[in-house]
Amino acid sequence: MAWKQWAAAKRLKPGDGRELQRFRWWQLPLRSLFCALRLRYSSLLDTAGH
Repeated sequence: MAWKQWAAAKRLKPGDGRELQRFRWWQLPLRSLFCALRLRYSSLLDTAGH
């Protein structure tokens, strides 16, 4: 077993048997946009001397 596979196997945890929530295609771009905006505004606040 390769190192990456071993590390991934250690991260796995047993579930409780419930189904996963349905994937919504629009969540990925919105989350990416939110993250980009948050990073931009946090860097602006840092340069403003706060």
